[in-house]
Amino acid sequence: MSAAQGEPVTPHAGEGAHGSPFAGVGPTAAFALTAIVASIVWRLAGSVLPGGRWPAVHLFTLGALTPLIAMFMTRFASALLHARPGGGDPSQIRAVLLAAGATLVVAGRLTFSTPLLTAGASLLAIAVGWLYVGLRTLRRGALPARFGFIVRSYERACGAFLHGALLGALVGAGVFRGAWYASARTAHLQLMLLGWAGITLLATIVMFGPAAMRVRIAGDTEAVAARWLPRAAVATTVAALALLAMGAGGSAANAGRVVAAIALSVYAWTVVRICAGILRTARRAAASAARSFVSGACGWFVLASSLNAASAAFAKPQWMDAAVVALLAGVFLQAILASLTHVIPLLVGRDARQRGTMSSILSMLGRTRAATLSAGTALAVAGTGWDPSGPLPRTGWALAAAAIAVTITLGAIARWTSRVGR
Repeated sequence: MSAAQGEPVTPHAGEGAHGSPFAGVGPTAAFALTAIVASIVWRLAGSVLPGGRWPAVHLFTLGALTPLIAMFMTRFASALLHARPGGGDPSQIRAVLLAAGATLVVAGRLTFSTPLLTAGASLLAIAVGWLYVGLRTLRRGALPARFGFIVRSYERACGAFLHGALLGALVGAGVFRGAWYASARTAHLQLMLLGWAGITLLATIVMFGPAAMRVRIAGDTEAVAARWLPRAAVATTVAALALLAMGAGGSAANAGRVVAAIALSVYAWTVVRICAGILRTARRAAASAARSFVSGACGWFVLASSLNAASAAFAKPQWMDAAVVALLAGVFLQAILASLTHVIPLLVGRDARQRGTMSSILSMLGRTRAATLSAGTALAVAGTGWDPSGPLPRTGWALAAAAIAVTITLGAIARWTSRVGR
C-alpha cells in the first residue's frame, strides 16, 4: 500500500539500523531542535543578545529547516523511486557541511566577518548542490514512478536554495546598497522560504501527510499537486526576479511589483489547491498530534502565502514581514513537529509494539500543543504588523516555546521508554 493510501513510505527493507527508513536522522534532528531552541531564545531575548531578529530567523532556517530538508529529501526520494542512491549514502557528510555552514554564516554576521559569512554560504551551497546532483541522478536512473513529480519538485527547491543563497551572501557582504539592498533581501527571502522550504513542504505533504495521519488521501490532491507544483516553482523564480528588479526604482519598480504580485498569487493559489486536499484528508483521520500539526501547517500556509501576495499587490512591506513570521512559526515549525512525531518511533522503536507505545506518548496533548503554537503564531503575526518588539510578539513566541518544550519532553520520555523496553 502506498503512502497515499495511508501507510508510511519506506525504503528497501533492511536499510539502516533495524530496517528503519530514517536511520541516521537522529543527529540531524538533535541539531535542528537545538537550533530551534536557540532561535526562540534569541527572539525572546530581544536587545539582550546581538543581531536583532536576523540570528533568530537564520538559526531556524539554516540551522533547523535546511538540514532536516536535505536529510529527508534523500530518504523520501530513494523510497518514492524504489532506488538506492549510488555510491552509498552521503547524507551524513552533507549534514555536517550544512551544520558547519549554518554556524559560520551566523557567526560571520554577528562578528561582521565577511570571510566567515562567505565560507559558511559556500559550504551550504556545496552541500545543496551535491544534493541536487544526487537527486537528479537518482531520478534519471530509476524507472518511472508514481511520485516522481515529488522528486522533481525537490530538484527545483534545491535550485531555489542555490540562487537564494547567492543573493543572501551578496546582501550579507554589503554588495547591494540603497533600494537594491531592500529588493535583494526580499528576493532572497522569497527564494529561501517559498522556494526551498515551501516547495519542499508542498511536495512532501502530499504523501507524508496522509501517511502520518494514517488515512487515504482525498480526491485528486495528488494530481493537483503534480500539475501545480511546477507552476509554483516557476512563479517563485519570476517573483524573485521581479522583486529584485524593483531596486532600479521608477517604472521598473512599478512593473516589478505588478509582476511579483501576479507570480506570488499563482504560488498562493497552488498552496490553496494542495492544502485544501490535505485538509479534506485530515477531516477523515482519527484525532492525533500528526493530524493537528498537519492541519495547522496547511491552514497557516494558505494564510501566509495569501498575505505575502497581498503585500506585493498593495505595496505593504509590513504584511510581508507578518507573512514571514506566519511561515516560520505557523507552517514550518508545525511541519517539523509533525515530522518528528511520526519519525521518532520509526527511528528508535525496535518492533511494532514499541513503536506503537512511543507514538502514543508523542501524541499526548497533540491538539493542545498545536492550538498553543497556532495561538502563539497569531500573536507574533499581529505583533509584527503593529509593534515587533512589544509584548504581543513576545507572548506569542513564549507560547511557541512552551509547545516546543512539551514536545521535546514527550520525545525524551518516549526515548527513555524505548531504552527501558530494551
